[in-house]
Amino acid sequence: APGFSDKIKSNYEKNSKKNTDFDRDYLSLLPQPFSIDLALKIQKLLGGKSYINERSTKSAFLANAGEHKIIQISTHAESNNDYPEFSRLIFAKNTAENKEDNSLFVDDIYNCNLKSNLAVLTACESGKPGYQDGEGMISLAHAFNYAGSQSILMGLWKIDEQASVLLMDLFYKNLLKGLPKDEALRLAKLKYLEHADRRMLAPQYWAGLVIMGDTSPVMIQQKSSLRKFVTGGIALLLLGFGYFIFKKTGRKVISTHQS
Repeated sequence: APGFSDKIKSNYEKNSKKNTDFDRDYLSLLPQPFSIDLALKIQKLLGGKSYINERSTKSAFLANAGEHKIIQISTHAESNNDYPEFSRLIFAKNTAENKEDNSLFVDDIYNCNLKSNLAVLTACESGKPGYQDGEGMISLAHAFNYAGSQSILMGLWKIDEQASVLLMDLFYKNLLKGLPKDEALRLAKLKYLEHADRRMLAPQYWAGLVIMGDTSPVMIQQKSSLRKFVTGGIALLLLGFGYFIFKKTGRKVISTHQS
């Protein structure tokens, strides 16, 4: 989640304005503060690694995204109808290496190892396809599937950041219950509609996120301090029970050590 905060863009502008390849369009990208919050919440729930703000670069993604159960990407995306191979995900600019490209194009994704059980692309038009001669209909989501992701949660049109983050929060909670991916998303949408009001009820805010591919559940464990507490409590109870048995029977415990 690059976030595209004003601070990030200001640092880029300050360090790069004299360069001939200065990217003015980068400065116009809307900030995504809700996506940063979601990334941190998911990490707290599931563990794993997060790359947010300046650390969410294209090179960091290429180096670390493969071989995971879930890949979560919250960023801006652009769909190119005429030349779909140039549809792209946009990452943060690395201000320490001003020449680094921050665009991950469809052709780049085809050459990646993105093996995962689920790739979540909460980005505008990540599932919107375009026609390419010799290939047919292709999109960012299809490229993730080709690169090894068994299922992809994608946006069919321009999505609202706040609404999509609310949906993803509910979606992950349903995944933790062991629900199939499509059912987890369906129930998340129904729950969202229970609490949404006014314009947020319009289908453009919630209906564009869909699942493609294998919809079976993702076997994941919740990272929970409560679970550690319960496990510790059980261990203490077992130790206490063992001590009680030892006292009742009067047996001696003999330990041996072999060097």
